[in-house]
Amino acid sequence: MICASCGQQTPRHPCASCGQEPRLDGRFALQAMLGQGSFGTTWGALDPDERPVALKEMLMRPELLEQVGREVRVLRQLNHPGVPSYVEAFHSRSGRYTSQVLVMELIDGQSLEQEQQERRYGALDVVEIIQELATILVYLHCLSPPVIHRDIKPANIMRRSDGRLVLIDFGLVRDTVIATLGGTREVGSIGYQAPEQFAGEPVPASDLYGLGAVAVRLLTRREPHELVRTLYDPMRWRQHASVPDPVAALIDGLVAPEPEHRLGSAAVVVERCAELRGVHKVRRAIQQLGPGPGAPHPEPSRPLAPMFLDETPIPAPPSGFWEIPTAPGPSQQFRVDQHWFELVRLEPGAFQQGSAAGQPGRSYDENMHLVTLTQPFQLGRVPVTRELYDAAVGRASPQGSKPEQPVDDVSWNAAVKLCNALSERAGFRPAYHQQIVVPAKPGLWGIGSRPEQRTWRWDRSADGFRLPTEAEWEYAARAGGSHVWAGSDNADEVAWHLGTAGGLSQPVGQLKPNPWGLFDMSGNVWEWCWDYYHAYPSNPVEDPVGPPGGTYRAIRGGCAQYHRDYARVACRGGRRQERSYFYVGLRLARTCG
Repeated sequence: MICASCGQQTPRHPCASCGQEPRLDGRFALQAMLGQGSFGTTWGALDPDERPVALKEMLMRPELLEQVGREVRVLRQLNHPGVPSYVEAFHSRSGRYTSQVLVMELIDGQSLEQEQQERRYGALDVVEIIQELATILVYLHCLSPPVIHRDIKPANIMRRSDGRLVLIDFGLVRDTVIATLGGTREVGSIGYQAPEQFAGEPVPASDLYGLGAVAVRLLTRREPHELVRTLYDPMRWRQHASVPDPVAALIDGLVAPEPEHRLGSAAVVVERCAELRGVHKVRRAIQQLGPGPGAPHPEPSRPLAPMFLDETPIPAPPSGFWEIPTAPGPSQQFRVDQHWFELVRLEPGAFQQGSAAGQPGRSYDENMHLVTLTQPFQLGRVPVTRELYDAAVGRASPQGSKPEQPVDDVSWNAAVKLCNALSERAGFRPAYHQQIVVPAKPGLWGIGSRPEQRTWRWDRSADGFRLPTEAEWEYAARAGGSHVWAGSDNADEVAWHLGTAGGLSQPVGQLKPNPWGLFDMSGNVWEWCWDYYHAYPSNPVEDPVGPPGGTYRAIRGGCAQYHRDYARVACRGGRRQERSYFYVGLRLARTCG
């Protein structure tokens, strides 16, 4: 760096020659050292316009500059209120080495490392912190390729003066420097670093481990590495903190040694935290999932309340319920009272499920693989609407609801029951039946009794209404093409998303259909699929129906409350089958010969 007073090069602060404050690149007046580590120094400085900035200076050999520069360009493209803005980057010579300097927004606030010295955190305080940080990770992990922070710890979490949290000091550039120098490739801090990072293989789930380790530190006031015996042992933290079991289960789901045993994604963490903090907060948490900053989103038009509880029987419909055409054709129409709906016949075929590397918004769970469907099936031209659902269950429409909007607040279990009830009234064989997997066990005088546990089974030979498989859903959405959204590379043509719908679902069938005549396959409401949410296989598959068990059922399509990237045909999600969500509905399918 160059001293502003004497013009001499100086490796130190203040100047080794005259004792004055030096300037970096002749422009940035250094004010104070904010931190120093093995890979460089962070300074507080003033830019040429006297505005405060942070400078991250990393010494390296000149031959590394091009490679590190590519990583720096990734950081400069980040745009989220939970990530400091990267203003510019430049090189500065110092003896045999050249410094790569990042100019960043200077965060006005203090780190959690500092904050925890003067306050104690309760269980819900920690859940709130995890939720806010996970919301930032949703943005980072949905970039293409995903940006993995690699070094989440209290010292790298800043709380702004307005109370919002910010993730600073990404390990992205350091990872490139270490690997290129040929040394150990792990990046992170002991205790907060996921086991797979020691092998130089960070994945998005590695950041979830960091979140859990931060939670452990705040709750126990002990460093996480003190609570782990060996690298792949579970973190033994529960004996050092008294927290409710649901919160403890959340943290255990973050710090599991194996990545595949952690919670599925940052979005799942956000929702789990919102559930722990209270149902009334779910809507706000989910609406904040879209990448990048944005204005506050309007509240949906009605309160969160299940439309159709699992234990509520479907009442007998009135006479004249069905009118079924006798001649099959490319589509088939049905009627419930005066409400018609249509299912389109789709022929067998093969397609590439998932998305190619480099697609904007791509997530790590979209591994591309060949899928072949050998049987024709029918799929609803539009999602099930509120008026159709109300007529089917014999219920008065909720006040303020619009009949042509897609129905939501329907759990997966309720959707399956609806399919069966409609099949029975139509004279079709129901596709689903329940099977006892754990018998009831009576206890002595009623103490210690265990209720029976049931699971749903699918009779694949039945011709009744059902939910599509995840493969059928994506096959139909793609309609033989390769568009990013269902029928278009312009999301606004085919999808109601956060940028076009203002956070409210819209009447079905208003936008452009895909080439097979299906509406709203992208956006408006997420749609339940039959499959349990699971990792895609890497090999070609035929007629996949998902694994035999799991925690979440797959949802597809995105919704009006999410960013448009979630409405891509390849985007995937998962939700608990026993819960209803104000942004998840369904689309009917049928097996046909």
